[in-house]
Amino acid sequence: MQFEEIGNMSGKTLMLLPGKCCDWQTNFGTVIDRLSEKYHLICVNYDGFDGSDGIFPDMITVTEKIEKYMRSWY
Repeated sequence: MQFEEIGNMSGKTLMLLPGKCCDWQTNFGTVIDRLSEKYHLICVNYDGFDGSDGIFPDMITVTEKIEKYMRSWY
């Protein structure tokens, strides 16, 4: 799983989670520039959609990885 942080690092944080079967670039590509002007964005690409050979496991595993990433902020 990939987490990419972009945008206004002093702005409020938004985590962008793509719909299934795609990456954040596909889901949010048309609005990412406008959002990144105001917000600190954390863009997520799930396993299997992050350029790796991995496969999408299940939503519980994905949620656990996201929670672990979020805990690293504190």
